[in-house]
Amino acid sequence: MATKCPKCDQAVEPGWRLCPFCSTELPEEASAEHPAPPSPMPSPPTARPEAPAAPSPALPQLQPCPRCRSPITPGWYFCPACEAPLTAAAANVAGLETALERAVDSNLPDVSIQGAVLTSSQDCPVELLLDTSREYRQGQRGVFRFLLRNVGSAALGNPGIELTGASLGAAKSAAGAGPLPAGQHVELDITDFRPEVAGEDLLRVGVHVTNDEDEGCFWTGTVEIRVLAPEQAAHVNVSLQSAGPLVVDGEGMVNVAAPQQAPSAAGPRWTAIPLVVDTARQPDPSRYFPEAGITAEQAGLSHLLGMSRQDATDTIAPAECLTVDGRDRYFLVAGDTLVLGRNRGACHVGLRVYPENALNEGVNMNISGQHFTVKVSGPKVSVVDTSSYGTSVDGRLLGRGVERRIWDGAEIRVVDALRLRVRLFSDGQGIAAVLLERIGNEPEERYLLVRSFAVAGHDSAAAVRLPGEAGPFALYLDPADNTWKLRTLPTGGETQLDTPLPPGQEVSLAQHTLCLM
Repeated sequence: MATKCPKCDQAVEPGWRLCPFCSTELPEEASAEHPAPPSPMPSPPTARPEAPAAPSPALPQLQPCPRCRSPITPGWYFCPACEAPLTAAAANVAGLETALERAVDSNLPDVSIQGAVLTSSQDCPVELLLDTSREYRQGQRGVFRFLLRNVGSAALGNPGIELTGASLGAAKSAAGAGPLPAGQHVELDITDFRPEVAGEDLLRVGVHVTNDEDEGCFWTGTVEIRVLAPEQAAHVNVSLQSAGPLVVDGEGMVNVAAPQQAPSAAGPRWTAIPLVVDTARQPDPSRYFPEAGITAEQAGLSHLLGMSRQDATDTIAPAECLTVDGRDRYFLVAGDTLVLGRNRGACHVGLRVYPENALNEGVNMNISGQHFTVKVSGPKVSVVDTSSYGTSVDGRLLGRGVERRIWDGAEIRVVDALRLRVRLFSDGQGIAAVLLERIGNEPEERYLLVRSFAVAGHDSAAAVRLPGEAGPFALYLDPADNTWKLRTLPTGGETQLDTPLPPGQEVSLAQHTLCLM
């Protein structure tokens, strides 16, 4: 005769030790009154068995328990005979237990930890855990307590989280004070949660930090909550979603959508939240290393890859100026660094706010003799601030001596008076060229650092713009004779042709006049 579970009111059979729906232990008198089902494991046959009987038509969908082989009805979370969790996640128990051991051994508060730790990224490795011992009830104030841990080797800056969901109304956020050292954690509480409606809700949690290069890193995960009615008994309260809610019980068993125990006074119960990169906020990696429109191999200039042409001396030769049709000016520097500032004798390029008159004299005097340096190292491009009055990248002031990585499209500001847009070009193996375009003030003047070659042509992938249908060409400094040349890049089977650019001489090329000064 079937009875009902005293907690969830589901039908249970005599002999079951726990409810397969909510894992509640059934009264002992019910179990004692009815003997437990016999073991379903048969003894090894000693003789050739007879033909097996036809399967029972009454239970066509039953599956055996993976532990004791008792018949299981779809929808059960636990086997009522042996208490085994019944989910697909059981196949991953070994790997999750390993991660759980790592979490228990880590530098966390002296509390129980539930859940497998899932690390998000090599650049900014973090772990996010949630205290799942808390209840949330309609009309009552609740607290979400998160623990954000730095599992990397370098400190992380500006740690914070943001929580959004229908039951929250407006987005809620919490932030840590100061940097988060490697191996340390910070508790982040969202305290202003007062749900107006009972029921289930899926919340999105966003994590953000900055790495050692002050670049923003973003991840996202989900938290499924159940808001209880004021008089409703606690059942499932908070769970996490991976392929479903993820819970690790005290014996290290993993199950999906498994009900949790009601909150107790034993303290926090930390559960890991699986995180993935937030592609909506995380910058596209291609902005740091754009796709090569033309590779060094295609241009026949592979011998220039990785070549350093700048002397390790204090002497900095001024850039050569390439004019196109007497209008656009490109200041060319071959090598790995580009130094810019007011002192033309100490820099590759002398920076000015135009026109150079009494009105701009004060502004130009605030530009330091060597204001900032652009450096290229493989796929990485960075700016080093060497100024007295400030250099900023995308609105963030660097400070003297600070180096920060820059990307395609970044904006560099010099004493808030001169704006430069960064363009990056790759040769397939590294950064081929860096172009600084002036914004607003004398935009015809540009500064071009050529590490291997720069493409000249009419499309947006060209560093040197040639209006019309000209190009493409590869602009490079030939190390054999230290001469700037334009190489015709064949679109079919044509032969590559180099056109030298002798200083002071005009060169006609594809209906354009170029002159190197």
